[in-house]
Amino acid sequence: MKTLIVGILTLGLLATCGPFAVAVLSVVLFVPTAEEASQEYCVATPVITTPEDTTPSDDQTPAVEGTEVPSVSGLSARTTGATDGFELPPADDSLRRASLKNPPTEIPADILALYQAAAQAYNLPWTLLAGIGMAETNHGRLKATSYAGAKGLMQFMPATFAAYGVDGDGDGDAHILNEADSIFSAANYLTASGVHNGPDGVRGALFAYNRAHWYVNDVLFYAHAYGGGAVPGTPGRGCVPNVGIIDGEIPQSDRDVGSEYRLTVATIIVKRAVAAVFPTITTIGGWRSSSKISVSDHPHGKGLDVMISNYRDPAQIALGDAICDWLIANHEVLKIKYLIWRQQSWSPQRPYWRPMADRGSDTDNHFDHVHISVLE
Repeated sequence: MKTLIVGILTLGLLATCGPFAVAVLSVVLFVPTAEEASQEYCVATPVITTPEDTTPSDDQTPAVEGTEVPSVSGLSARTTGATDGFELPPADDSLRRASLKNPPTEIPADILALYQAAAQAYNLPWTLLAGIGMAETNHGRLKATSYAGAKGLMQFMPATFAAYGVDGDGDGDAHILNEADSIFSAANYLTASGVHNGPDGVRGALFAYNRAHWYVNDVLFYAHAYGGGAVPGTPGRGCVPNVGIIDGEIPQSDRDVGSEYRLTVATIIVKRAVAAVFPTITTIGGWRSSSKISVSDHPHGKGLDVMISNYRDPAQIALGDAICDWLIANHEVLKIKYLIWRQQSWSPQRPYWRPMADRGSDTDNHFDHVHISVLE
């Protein structure tokens, strides 16, 4: 791809501390037929093309990030608040900051192609991604790591990228400094933060990305300067089985996905239900005699670990999200105590996703499995 660099950027204080958010999710689904249950998990395959027109509108700006505080909008691409589509909300000029000094610059052709491909994959207006790219690094022209440690074109903190980073260029690896991976990961993060939930969802997702109201309005200003656009009401993060609310008998499977030794009856029911509803799952861990975590439910036969293979693959992340969605939708009948997935926890008492302290490894941080604790 060729890079076209045109325009003048007045540098101000650059917002470079990208996203960290956790989201509430809820979804209404239905128990699948055998045919539906065999549906393959998938995500949109990015198609990167060179745009015919690389001329942007007249605005764009750098920004400064805030602290890492959870959002309450939606862990996965599936949301109950999705609409039939809506226009990007306008910027509040009284709250803008960096965009007052730094007009939007022309977007290099290769970067524009990535914005458009990621937007297509996640059902977003590409201008919203361009607004963030302008606000953070002037579309990658600014290469430095931020004072807070954020990196890459869309300025991710490493811990946040570990949770939300995806492979944008299909090379089998998600790398924080790779431009395609950075842009696709930003689209993934916005989706996880509830960007499809109406105009307030857009503002909430941007606020999760950088907890500053001026940043939100700078990005929206840039997005409209590049042409604005509409947010489809239905997120585009691929396909998952049409599973959901249990109506009547709890689905059960006798597939051999792991030992039931010393598990409680309620925990066995949950294990067999997950095996039935999610037939691609092959391993579910259960009882063990001890745990590094003193409050673990595994030694009491009330804990399960649903293992996610190739857990950096967006399709497998979507699978883990879908399992969590289903468990949350049915937490009462399944007697769910709490869930842990990708360094976040959820419980009926605090029904939103909360960040957890770093425990050191991908396994300890639950990136490779969904942990389920059962009440009895």
